[in-house]
Amino acid sequence: MLLKVIATVLCLSLMAFQPTGLVALGIDPFAGLAESVVYTITVQTDSPAYGANQTIVINGTVSPTPSTPSNVTITIKGPGSVVVLNGSAAVGTLSGSYSYTLTADSDCKWLAGSYQVAAVWQGSGQAAKASTTFQWSPPLAGRAAPCTTTSSTSTVPEFPIESLAIVLFATMLVLMLVSRKSSIRMNH
Repeated sequence: MLLKVIATVLCLSLMAFQPTGLVALGIDPFAGLAESVVYTITVQTDSPAYGANQTIVINGTVSPTPSTPSNVTITIKGPGSVVVLNGSAAVGTLSGSYSYTLTADSDCKWLAGSYQVAAVWQGSGQAAKASTTFQWSPPLAGRAAPCTTTSSTSTVPEFPIESLAIVLFATMLVLMLVSRKSSIRMNH
């Protein structure tokens, strides 16, 4: 009996993820999907000012969340509009968020002053742009530093809804097989 209840709950859970199941629950999965969706992007840094060799984290969100994999192009320009970084960060298809991390060394391009971060997302035939600024200070005079900038990217792992449906279906099959084996043993 318990197994039948579990199987019923699992089946109802799977049906709820279908568009018709959501509508029955009063949720319109297509609400707001007008023909002219306007995408926006945000960008920010984790601090307004940095010094030499400090880690800079740039992150933001694309909204509405893109349904297909995409990237945000990140460009940092320093004093005199000198480009000190061109990078790319993956946009999460469930959250719309992105993140880019770098360490600003005191290389030849990094000078004391204001830096502009530009983030550009392109997809679905549209482009969205945003920018922010931060201050950067060089190391103390007399300290030599290499002329390099290192960077890395990171994304938030996501769990697609299709994977959840597969896990639920597999669990239901295992429960049915275990139940069937148990009933065969009881009959013998």
